[in-house]
Amino acid sequence: HNISAVYNLFTAKWIVNLTLRQSFCNNAIEQYSFYKNNLLNTTYGNIAKNSQSGLNAYINWSATPKTRFTLNGGVSYVDLRSSTLGYSNYGWQSNVMCGLQQTLPWNVRMSLNMIASTKSYSMQGYSTGFNAMMGSLSRSFCKDRLNISVSGLTPLSGSSLHIKSYTTGNDYINSSDMRFPLRMLSFSLSYTFGRQTMIKKTKHTITNEDIKNAESKSESVGTMIEK
Repeated sequence: HNISAVYNLFTAKWIVNLTLRQSFCNNAIEQYSFYKNNLLNTTYGNIAKNSQSGLNAYINWSATPKTRFTLNGGVSYVDLRSSTLGYSNYGWQSNVMCGLQQTLPWNVRMSLNMIASTKSYSMQGYSTGFNAMMGSLSRSFCKDRLNISVSGLTPLSGSSLHIKSYTTGNDYINSSDMRFPLRMLSFSLSYTFGRQTMIKKTKHTITNEDIKNAESKSESVGTMIEK
């Protein structure tokens, strides 16, 4: 079940969307691990009570015709409990992405984005957060058909992302320390042939809310790189 209160503001300079939300599920699908026959087994089951309270925000400020600032993030309090397993875990978690888009002389477009996240909680443990900076310079030619861009990505804590995770059960403790080499510099060139057409999107979509999003930190990093 999801309950939310939404505030929207649309002006010439501002686009604001604030969502205050509460969700709860008494039979949520949750990943859990157990130690048996000298093996650490990981599986899923409808064994959790999952309650989350949070605030999400999207803010877009067009300060000038050539300067735009964006903020997209959220903060939430998560409470996970399982009477079947006898586990519980709870705490605050958040993520934010701040961006600047600037049109420079000669119609060069500059984009700078910072992304950061805090510790996130699972039924049996947690994973630490990460932070990174992304930037790009691009220029279009030939009536916007030819696009040339240079982009880069780097963690703010050095050359690698450093993520720790910790899980515990009745008879085991599992901890990991992962480092992802992430510094990157890329160059791209693209050209659009033919006529450009708009594809109309469907008005309604179906969202399956009964499956818990168990996306790992490494998957989050992969998605960030692709974007």
